Amino acid sequence: MWGVKNYKNKKRMLFSDLAVVEVDDKHDVAVQVIGNRVVVSLIHSDKKEHIVPTIATSVQECLTAAIHRISEFYSTLSADSFATDERSDLHIVMPFEIEFGVHCKKASCFFPHDKIPTAAKWQCSEHKVHHDVSCLKLWFSEKMPREKCATSCQGLGRLEVEQSPTNKHLRRLASSLEDNDCRELLISLGLDTKVLNNLQKKFSPSAFHENDYKYTAMLRWKGIVTGSSFKTIADAFGEIDKHLLCEVIRDVNVDDVLTTFSIAEDQANKTPTNTTLQELSNHIGNSGIQLAVELGLQSAEIEGIQNDHSCKLLHQNKEILRVWSQTKFPKPTIKELIKALQRIGKKDCLREISF
Repeated sequence: MWGVKNYKNKKRMLFSDLAVVEVDDKHDVAVQVIGNRVVVSLIHSDKKEHIVPTIATSVQECLTAAIHRISEFYSTLSADSFATDERSDLHIVMPFEIEFGVHCKKASCFFPHDKIPTAAKWQCSEHKVHHDVSCLKLWFSEKMPREKCATSCQGLGRLEVEQSPTNKHLRRLASSLEDNDCRELLISLGLDTKVLNNLQKKFSPSAFHENDYKYTAMLRWKGIVTGSSFKTIADAFGEIDKHLLCEVIRDVNVDDVLTTFSIAEDQANKTPTNTTLQELSNHIGNSGIQLAVELGLQSAEIEGIQNDHSCKLLHQNKEILRVWSQTKFPKPTIKELIKALQRIGKKDCLREISF
């Protein structure tokens, strides 16, 4: 899959309990045995903020597929060893479990893969320490780009289907559904019709985008259920095409946009200037919430901006772009901004601004 990395072009980075493989010239994967765990870390040569999300996701999918194949192999061996056993209800226990971890004091704190925190901060139960877990979302942020699902596509991956959808995922799903389809889906998921009616009235003024109501309703559902997951949503889809969930996670390709506006790759990886953001804020209109979600702002941040600049869309848009441009992780770049604008149907704004 990936070759073992060479240190200073001389020695291979392969040891008794550690191996480092090279994904590309900037990304490495370190595999280390610690106790009864095999710990896999994705490393960027500069800093973690520069990790490319699609690379993180593709690495995760490759490793997950390998783990499942190994587990199936061991399960087959276990089943064969009990072939003469008269018990027909034998339960085969998989030899591997997938966990995610963050550095905590001198060790690391781990939790099951389907319990990955959706908030930027998470408090471990053992040490009562608050950790920044925003980087963990890289493992699930985007699939590698593809135009359409092939006829053989089975939908989301093994880990993805068990994950709780992020706010970005919910926004994208809401925007891809017609009002009636979204309403029926949320009712099937258990959201009260009174809540839906109240939200629809609240977001009816022209100051709000047509998708704000649907997104907020999705967010409300996620907040009241004990275990939201892509599987829960897929099971409630009914006649709705389940491949919409693939589109929700799929990355968008903006190479043609960069070419159209003569933006070089090195420039696309830079943070946009204040002048660019000021110019852009004049062309966002009532899509501020949609853009804020796509840029990764937290719900509390968005609500705070709305409260501080009530009924002033331009001020809200300026503040949204300012807050995003000052985030540390992931790195705010022109390319990510263009992706967000394309996601919300505001790509034409690029004609009115300069980089």
